[in-house]
Amino acid sequence: MKHGSNTSTDPPGLLRLSDSRTGVPTLKTICPDGAERLLHSSYDPLREARDLVNRCSFDGRGILVVLGLGLGYHVAELARRYPEARIIIIEALAECERLARQHETLDFDPERLTCLSGITPAEALQRVTESQLQSGMPPLALFALPAALAAFPGFYQPIRDKLAASIDFDLAGRLRQRKFQDRSRRVLLFDCGYHLTREVASALEQLGHQVERLKFTAKSPVGQFLGDLVSSIAAFRPDFCLTINHLGFDEEGAVAHFLCSIEMPSASWFVDSPDLILKGFDRNVSPFSALFVWDRDYLVSMRKAGFESVSYLPLGTDPGTFRPLGTSEPAPTRSAAQVGFVGNSMTTPLREKRDKIRNSLHAVSDRLARQMSTQRKLLQEFIGMLGSAEQRQLDMLEARERLDFEQAVTWQATLLYRLACVEQLRGFRPVIRGDKGWQTLLDRDFTLRPPLDYYRELPYFYNACTVNFNATSLQMGTAVNQRLFDVPACGAFLLTDHQESLEELFVEGEEVITYRDAAEIPGLVRFYLAHPAARQMVVDRGRDRVLRQHTYRHRLQTLMETMEKRYA
Repeated sequence: MKHGSNTSTDPPGLLRLSDSRTGVPTLKTICPDGAERLLHSSYDPLREARDLVNRCSFDGRGILVVLGLGLGYHVAELARRYPEARIIIIEALAECERLARQHETLDFDPERLTCLSGITPAEALQRVTESQLQSGMPPLALFALPAALAAFPGFYQPIRDKLAASIDFDLAGRLRQRKFQDRSRRVLLFDCGYHLTREVASALEQLGHQVERLKFTAKSPVGQFLGDLVSSIAAFRPDFCLTINHLGFDEEGAVAHFLCSIEMPSASWFVDSPDLILKGFDRNVSPFSALFVWDRDYLVSMRKAGFESVSYLPLGTDPGTFRPLGTSEPAPTRSAAQVGFVGNSMTTPLREKRDKIRNSLHAVSDRLARQMSTQRKLLQEFIGMLGSAEQRQLDMLEARERLDFEQAVTWQATLLYRLACVEQLRGFRPVIRGDKGWQTLLDRDFTLRPPLDYYRELPYFYNACTVNFNATSLQMGTAVNQRLFDVPACGAFLLTDHQESLEELFVEGEEVITYRDAAEIPGLVRFYLAHPAARQMVVDRGRDRVLRQHTYRHRLQTLMETMEKRYA
């Protein structure tokens, strides 16, 4: 019987099946050098297998990699002796696996045993690494069938050398090193280009900590990300991993499971709704995953989801980016305005999500969005008030469909709410900086201009507006958004809607001016345009508060203290 393709550095072998003296099949191969070699005893293959396993020093824990299958007598004995072990067999010849299955000399139980046959040494090593990662980096052990190594040394020896080196290196042990031992902490920051990553890294470094960025993209395969993660942890030896909005974690929970298995803490700072992000990530629950939410409303739902460590951590600002700017400084988009608003119309994300939900749910979606836009409560409160038939419709949705539905409602509610608030600015010829969707919502009484680069252009716009206006996204139940910190840091004036958490962050009426109803907006705008001294008093007090308590340096110090208290 001839092996079908040459997948090793040795030429293909010929296999000859015969009966041993005890009656069970045995196997002979024609080696690349032309010599014949028995892969199992010609007298008693079963006794030979027992003797080989007797000399094995495996303790039964972790993954046992077996080099050489033959007919699998030694593998069957290993499986019997070590019932808790995961066994991965690497076999040069796919024909060996076919014969073993045909003669039923081994139970190929997929829950315990993986057979990699007819692939290259590099592919086999990659599959072993992936299996170890997905299993949480259990220890590796090695068992070689001597006759197979002697017959095909060009195939097996490179695999044996690399696996032996990995075992000696004790990668799993290195990944489980003790954390929080030095005063300067090491933080592995997951970096896919999200705009807060730069601020977080800068704040940590200002606090005297070391930061290593693990770069990836939304299209990076989980296996590739895990491999990069292992390499980064082994080289950098972080105290914990940090990400924004859980970016880097996968829906199947492979990353969370791996980090838990090596007792590596992770911190996820949510600056968008964790309900809308984690709905499809229920396998990410882990005692080593700490969540930080920018809105207190999500503390309960995240704890109900199973996360043990959930903390409130509001947004902040980077005073190096958002600061008062003199008229002599270059301004790429300087455009003075009495009243300015920066924000997304939500028309595009709404259209994308609405296309994904069933037509039968559009009426329910519209009604919930109208309720949210006028009462400004989180969606779950309104879903709880639906009739039983509509509740059943939602309960029947798959996790991804349910997430699309809830996002569509939230974006539509935000669109309706923001539009109602911005309309109140009509008499002041406001400048709106945002997406093209505003062109379908507003008329010529509004000056519509393109969106601004957050770092390069937005600080200039805040400085150039006499009154900066804000209407909070309805994914925020009680929280305040970025403008509450960025605008005062610029030494600029802000008029914002009232949010419950604002009361613990600022002195309302002195450090920030709020409206609780859209009808109040014109009067407040008119007053602060006409009274520059009153406006400046609020600006000075607001900026002082932000610099004393609300920078990213303050936020990351709080996050660090929380992680130390739980995981040190």
